[in-house]
Amino acid sequence: MRTLVAALLLLLFAGCALAKPLDFPRDCAALLERTVPGWKTLTPDRDVAEWAKSKKLNPVVTAGDFDGNKTEDWATIGSSNGKSKVVLCLSKPTGKTIAIAEDTGCSDLTYTIKRKTKVPNLESGKDEILRIDTVATSCFEKSGRVFIFDGGKFRVFFHSD
Repeated sequence: MRTLVAALLLLLFAGCALAKPLDFPRDCAALLERTVPGWKTLTPDRDVAEWAKSKKLNPVVTAGDFDGNKTEDWATIGSSNGKSKVVLCLSKPTGKTIAIAEDTGCSDLTYTIKRKTKVPNLESGKDEILRIDTVATSCFEKSGRVFIFDGGKFRVFFHSD
């Protein structure tokens, strides 16, 4: 079973930049706790956690330039009030800000898809070339969604099934 799980995840993430073993920065975590009451970071299933550990990855934290301002931003997945969420901690000249996408629909793990990557948009039937680094989530062995943060709001679509 573990070999099958690892093989499926490797196929799913071919061409994607997965997170290095990261922790969500403390200033981002403090801002998240103040901003999102009842926040709970995702605890991955055992198979996902073991696979991520073998790859030296954190399945619930990833980093990239998610708003295109050439600074490192952070993303995590979890829930609040029973709803799954993707949370970005964006680095701005004035400090950190939080952006939240509600009801992710896919919350087994998160990763970064780097800018200039071609991603299939299964909802429009067309491929898209990403202008900025983008957060993606995976529903283990089911599907994946992309969360493009552009112009201060999220655009979300399925990119794998």
